[in-house]
Amino acid sequence: MRELAGKTAFVTGGASGIGLALGRAFAEAGVKVMLADIETEALAAAVTSLHNVGPDVRGIDCDVTDPASVERAAKASLDAFGNVHIVCNNAGVAAGGGIKDIALDSWRWGLAAIRANELYVFTHADMRAEVENRFTAIAAAFDKTAARRPG
Repeated sequence: MRELAGKTAFVTGGASGIGLALGRAFAEAGVKVMLADIETEALAAAVTSLHNVGPDVRGIDCDVTDPASVERAAKASLDAFGNVHIVCNNAGVAAGGGIKDIALDSWRWGLAAIRANELYVFTHADMRAEVENRFTAIAAAFDKTAARRPG
């Protein structure tokens, strides 16, 4: 995909940090952007901040650890923009403590909870025809400010 203008990007963890920077870069390139994040207030502020950059920026509340939430967000993207051309799996979860303190099962939980849900939804048979290409940016597996592991 050489020309980005007119394409659609779905970016998790889009309310701040790397996700917001990805959203901004896509909007500047003429890409329609759906930012997805669990932090609804930050998400609303992010979407507002990008409206001056590109008019086709929207936000959707999404908990990447919940497959149903990811599916709703994916469907909202498809309903709003048609095909999704770029999927950025950027959201993170927190396992607590520093990286050296993360237990192996917490590490596995973080990767499985986020990546599997996002990738599954966008490659599921019901949506496969709608998604042209998937460019995955795994930017953060764990983040102290993101969703907390249950229990």
